[in-house]
Amino acid sequence: MLQICHIMTRQHLELHVTITVHAVVAFGILIVDIVLLMRAMVLMMAFVCRLLVRIQQFLNMDTVTLHTFHMI
Repeated sequence: MLQICHIMTRQHLELHVTITVHAVVAFGILIVDIVLLMRAMVLMMAFVCRLLVRIQQFLNMDTVTLHTFHMI
């Protein structure tokens, strides 16, 4: 009886360790995911800002350049 109990306790402990390891790994992956998402958002914001600056520069061009651009 004692041996069965010991085996069950060992399996229970192994299960706890497995669950803990999985939880830690999942949490780590989640953190990495959030960091990558933040980085992607920052890059996207930089891209949008550059695009807006280009559009602004394009709109600030004098009309002659604009007409030439339309002719091309």
